[in-house]
Amino acid sequence: MYVVREKNTQKILHIQTALANKQLQPQQIYSPFNPEDHELLSCDLEALPEYYWVGDDAKIHAKTLLQQIDDADIPLIKLLDNSWFKSQSTLAEIDIVGLLLKQQRIVNEVSGRLALSFLADKTEALILREFSPGLELKRLKAYQAWIDEGRPENDKRYSAYQSMQQRIQVITESNAENRQRLKDLIATFDLPPESNKVRTKIKSKSKSKIKTKTKVKATI
Repeated sequence: MYVVREKNTQKILHIQTALANKQLQPQQIYSPFNPEDHELLSCDLEALPEYYWVGDDAKIHAKTLLQQIDDADIPLIKLLDNSWFKSQSTLAEIDIVGLLLKQQRIVNEVSGRLALSFLADKTEALILREFSPGLELKRLKAYQAWIDEGRPENDKRYSAYQSMQQRIQVITESNAENRQRLKDLIATFDLPPESNKVRTKIKSKSKSKIKTKTKVKATI
C-alpha cells in the first residue's frame, strides 16, 4: 500500500491499497500531491499499523512493543493495567514503573497512585509464583507449632519458615526504590504550586530569627 502524509504534521492524508511494488506516480495515488508539503510512503504490510516508524527508504515498519513503550505511544492507564501487562510475555523483565518515572510520565496523584497499585499487584504476583497461599499457610502453621513446642533446635519447620520470609523480603524490597520515589513524587502533587516557595520563605525567616537571638545572647 501507499500512504501520503503531510511533512510538517505527519498527518495521513490518503491511503492507497494498491500493491507497493506497483510503480505509480505520486499524483496517480493522490492528485493534490505536492512534493514540498507532502511525502509518499510505502508499506508491505496488509494494514497500516497503529504505531510505526519510517525508514530512510520511505518504507513504513511496525514498531515493536518495546519501541512503543520507549516512545511513550501506549497510554499510561494501559501500561499499568496488570492484566494487560501480564499478557505481554516480552515485558516480563521490564521495570515499567522505573521507565515511566524516567520518562516523567507520572504527572499527577492519580497516575502516581495507579503506579503504586501496579507495584503492589506485581509484588503479590511474584510472591504467589513462589509461595502459593496454601504453602505459605502450611509453613506458618508449622512455624507456630514449632514455637508452641518450645522452639526445638535444628528444626526444619523453623528453617523453612525463615527461608520463605527472607525470600518474600527480597521480592518486596526489589520494588522498594520505585515505591519510595513514587511516594515522594505524590507528596509534591498534594502541595499547591506556590507552597514550596512559601515554605522556603518561612524557613529563611526562621533561620534569620534564630541567628538574631544567638547574637543577642552572645552580646549579653
